[in-house]
Amino acid sequence: MEYTHVRIPKLIKDMIMSEKLFIISNIDKVPEEILYPSKCLKCNSTNLEVLYTIHDGLIEVLKCKNCGYKFLRVSRKISKEELQSLFLKIGVGIFAGFALNALIYIIRESK
Repeated sequence: MEYTHVRIPKLIKDMIMSEKLFIISNIDKVPEEILYPSKCLKCNSTNLEVLYTIHDGLIEVLKCKNCGYKFLRVSRKISKEELQSLFLKIGVGIFAGFALNALIYIIRESK
């Protein structure tokens, strides 16, 4: 997997890290469709391809074969404590990927 460096203001990074702890403590309130999507978040297709896995296989990067959208999911159902531990380990980039999942889910569900 290829990595890139993204520059973000320190204030923004601090805000993200602060809210990350709030979300982790309330992870059981996050809809399963955001953490464990079984279909494309944009077009609802179930024709998904796993591009690669990260964090010892616990997070998958998926690509929808229908519309090409790429997104993240937790690869298997895990306990609240395991989810909290996983989300403590992930960096800002992966956290932002799950935040995008949440926004797209909200937009799709509001139609």
